[in-house]
Formats: sequence, C-alpha cells, structure tokens
Amino acid sequence: MKNSGRVFRGVSALFLSSSVALASATGIVNTWRSSIDFALGTSSTVTTSDDKFKSIYETTDALVAAHKDLGKRVSEEGSVLLKNTKATLPLKNKKITLFGMGSQYPFLGGVMGSTITGEDQVDLVTALKETGFEVNPTMMDIYKTFGEIQTGEKKTWTGTAPIFGYRPAEFSTPYEPSEPAISTYTAGGKARENYQDSFKEYNDAALVVLSRPGSEGNDYYPGAEGIDAKKYDTDSALSLSKNEKEILQLAKDNFEKVIVLVNSGSVMEIEELKQDEGVDSILYIGFPGAYGMNGVAEVLSGKANPSGHLSDTYAVDNSVSPSAQNFGRIELKDLSAIAAPNSLMGNLSATSPLGSFGGEPAMAANYYLIEAEGIYTVYKYYESRYYDSVLGQGDAKSAKGASNGASSWEYDKEVSYPFGYGLSYTTFEQTLDSVKVDQDAQTVTAVVTVKNTGDVAGKEVAQLYYQAPYTDYDKQHKVEKSALEFLGMGKTKELEPGESETVTITADMKYMTSWDSTAKDGKGGLILDGGNYYFAIGEDTHDAVNNILAAQGQKELGKAALATNQVIGSE
Repeated sequence: MKNSGRVFRGVSALFLSSSVALASATGIVNTWRSSIDFALGTSSTVTTSDDKFKSIYETTDALVAAHKDLGKRVSEEGSVLLKNTKATLPLKNKKITLFGMGSQYPFLGGVMGSTITGEDQVDLVTALKETGFEVNPTMMDIYKTFGEIQTGEKKTWTGTAPIFGYRPAEFSTPYEPSEPAISTYTAGGKARENYQDSFKEYNDAALVVLSRPGSEGNDYYPGAEGIDAKKYDTDSALSLSKNEKEILQLAKDNFEKVIVLVNSGSVMEIEELKQDEGVDSILYIGFPGAYGMNGVAEVLSGKANPSGHLSDTYAVDNSVSPSAQNFGRIELKDLSAIAAPNSLMGNLSATSPLGSFGGEPAMAANYYLIEAEGIYTVYKYYESRYYDSVLGQGDAKSAKGASNGASSWEYDKEVSYPFGYGLSYTTFEQTLDSVKVDQDAQTVTAVVTVKNTGDVAGKEVAQLYYQAPYTDYDKQHKVEKSALEFLGMGKTKELEPGESETVTITADMKYMTSWDSTAKDGKGGLILDGGNYYFAIGEDTHDAVNNILAAQGQKELGKAALATNQVIGSE
C-alpha cells in the first residue's frame, strides 16, 4: 500500500506539474497571440467569461454592426484632406476609374499586431460601389489579373506560402516597389490593346492609390540602403517610384479630375503631388482597418465631411532631417549585456527568433540606433528651426540640412504639410476666448469658440499649443526645448453653416515639463520652469507658431489675438 501511495502521489505531482506548465504556456500563448498568428499564418480567438466584461449588445449581429459603424466613422473623421483645388471633392458624378495595384489590394492594417483578417473586411472597390459609384471594370480586371500572378514562394513557420509579386510590396531592405509598368498591361495584365477607351465612359474622375506597408520590426532606410535609385527612379522608398509616376501621368493625360489616395502608415514624400497642378486632390487614408474603406467612400461622395488632421509632419525630404542622419542598422558586437531572465518566453538569447518572432537576427537585439537628434524630431525640429530663422538665432538659415542642395534653409521648401494640418469641405473661424492656468490643480484650460463660416456642415478641431520659457538655468544645464509643443485639442460636434460651438480644452501641466539630465543629483528628471509661457491656438503647428511670433511682435506673420502669455511661478 505504501508503494501504491507513492505511485499515486507521483502521478498527482506529475499531473500538477503538467497543469502548471500548461497554464503557464497558455498565458504565454495569449500574450503573444497576434505575433504567433502572424508567424504561423493562422487566425485564433480567445473566449472570456468574466463578470467584468458585460456586453452592451444583446446579439452578436448588433455587436458586429456597431463595429462596422465605428470603423466607418473613424475613417470619416480620421482621413485627412491635404489638397482640394477647384473643390474637386466631394465628387458629384460617380463614374470613376481606379489606378494602381493598391486600388485592388490596399493595405488595411500593419503587417504585425494590426493585421486585418477575416472574409468580411471591406476593400475600396466594394465600399465605392456600395456608396453609389460606378467603377471602371476594365482597369479592375487588369489589376486583379496582375494580383493573381504567383511570382515565387516564401518560407513560413508552417512551410511555404505563395508570393504574389505584383501586389503592393511588403517590407524588404532595400525596399522594392512592385507597381507594374504600364507597358506590361497588355501582357501580364492581359488587357486589350484599346483598354484606354474605357476611360471615356468612366471619366468623372481618376483615383490613384499609392500604398506603402507598415510593420513592427521593419523600417524604411535612407539612401542606397533604402532603395535602388537607378532602378526605381527615386532615392527614397517613401516617394513615388518610376511606375507610380507613370500611372499618375496616365491619369492626368486622360482625366480632368485626378485624386490621389495615400494608403500608408508612414510619412510619404509627396511635395511633387502638392505642387502638381494636374493633381486636384490628395486624401490621406492611412490604414483604414476592416471597415474603414466605407468611411473613405463616404468622404469621396460627400456623405461625410473629412475632419482629420495630420499626426505627423510631411517633409519634402525625410533624409535631411536630424533623425535620419544616424539612422540605420548599427551592429552591436557584444551581446552579453542583453538578457531577459524573467521573460515569459524563458531566458532567451538576444538574437533568438523567438524574441522577436521575425525569424531573423536582424529583427532582434543585435542592432541599435544613435538618437543624437534628441527632442528635435518631426514638428519640434521644423518649427523650432523656423522660429530661430525668423528671429535670426543660431545658424538656422544655413544650408546645412536644406533639401535639394539649397543654399539656405527655408521652411516652405522643407515642409509639405505640417503637423495638425487638415482641410474640410467647409471653412471655420476660431476665437481664443481665454486661457486659465490653475497651479493648484496643475491644469491649463483654454476656451475656444469655433464657427462654421462655410456652406456645408462639418466638424472642426481646436488645437492648443504652448511655448515654454528658455531660462538661464536651461542654458546652463543644457535642457532642450522646442519653439512650441502640442498640448491638447477639442473637437466640435457637426456644425451647420453659421453655427458656433464653444470648445473647452483642459490639459495636465505634467505635459509641459522638460527633461533635465542633471536633476536629482545627475540621475535626471522632469522639470517645469517658472517664467513667461505663451499659449496659442492654430489650424496646425505652423499656424500656431506664427500666432506666437505675432504676439511677440512679428505681427505680419500671424494673428496675435489667437495667442496669449502668462507668467507661471518664477525663474
């Protein structure tokens, strides 16, 4: 009996150990679910029955309907109208022709983490048709034919998968755009010789779709490492390639109205589209998600008025910005200092594919960056350099960092569209009513009146910015501060023509702090200087910095009434 007891206890211990291991593994799998799905090419779900999660929907159909509606509204209010000459958008007539492989195979999400799966996802063509557009079937057939051509195979964790090499290219280093040349339409695309005759029937507008992928663990590199300049007729992976320029020209040669959709999660270089009189409208749609194309179609038709604003700065040439100067893959030779002993995945080596689920050490920890630019990225660089150039400070007007070999740096030649930029089908007027600083509550509250001064209903965003004082302490301790920083925003309801709304923006003052590497006995910490602070509203960062400059005496640059200054504490 004693032996039987020991056997029973042994079996119990084994069962318990197995249960613990299974529970631990389950936790790991749930944590890495999206990455595992991507690596294995699978789609998994997790079911939760917790009292904390009470659905507000009575049925699954109601939940799905709400999900679809949310996706549509996010695109309606998140798509950014960058250019709209001659009020080309919205389109009143609905017989249109699509150009570009991205029109048939757009990127709806990123490659990892935000990958869109499921058969009910809505593509651009479906959304356009459901919104009442008639789409040129001849061009659709050409792009579909190209899209079904298998050009190779790739290894996956479960074996191999086909490569459809003409669909919008996924990441590679260097990047290899896959848009087919127009000269191949009759061969690879199996188009009739007279396929362009179809333009005559579907001639209300041409929609050109430019697509670039986005992903974790992948980057676009500047220079020769980023793209073969000779082959693709561009020195940047984020500007138009040779074949994309060709299809754009084809559209301009045959249509009075040309609209470009920017289907990218990365900031593309589109100054040539901005300056091109043959391009009437540019609409940034990002990665719309499973149902966002419904919102894009609503914006194009005018059923929705776009109210999105850029969350980044669109530069003329990304490669000359400070953040691009040290960008690249610098290999770390000694990996002994990199370890994760408490990781759910176990004590993995720095270059283990399991650490990144990329399968390649290049995606793991043996590469690093030097971020010598510090805080001067995106608008903090461009608006600070502009501010300094206006005031004649430093060497801001020098040729260093100027695009296209210019002899001096000029803001309008460096920035296509600033952070916060976004047009509407109507116009608005904003008034800064008040700014209150509550040091006890550590908040800043701005009250802004927004009026629709146009002819159609629409929503508008009030954007609040601030400029912190640059004190003697900051200079002595090498604290860096940009010319202005975004502090908060508020969005109106849909305003009818002539209607106004008062928007209140409240921001925590912790977002006004600066990093001081000498604070706390050299350990570093955040500080909030006392002194004279400027607060301003603006249509975007550049508009706001000009309003601050106007309040500081440069009246011709902006509207001083849209900025105010307050002394907080003492230096």
